[in-house]
Amino acid sequence: MFTSDTAKYKIIGICTSCVQSDYVRDIVSSISRKGVKEGYKVLLFNTFCDLYHNISYNHGEASIFDLINYDILDVLIIMPEAIKRDSISNEISKRAHEHGVPVICVDSTMDNCCSVTFNYSDVFEKIVRHVI
Repeated sequence: MFTSDTAKYKIIGICTSCVQSDYVRDIVSSISRKGVKEGYKVLLFNTFCDLYHNISYNHGEASIFDLINYDILDVLIIMPEAIKRDSISNEISKRAHEHGVPVICVDSTMDNCCSVTFNYSDVFEKIVRHVI
């Protein structure tokens, strides 16, 4: 929670990559709209490329996650499928847990996190059945 001179705010942090992609943008937008509607402020920590390749440029991009102030977060949402580097997602989660911040993992599973996953196989089965 963040406390200013005039108000207290609950804070949702979102860690992701490629917010410019339709998939990530839709999820982040939905979370943000609902959070704001419920009185939360939202902090977005985003890299503009996924971090799959272990190159120096990506190390610079990933440094955005070092700026997270876990002391003001009420919850942290991580999108590992967008970040595409488990070691980074796991480190973010570890730091959040060290600060007592609950972590929600979207579209993947991680140890000690609540997970929101999507069942793509049912969707593809329905599409195939529709086409056939």
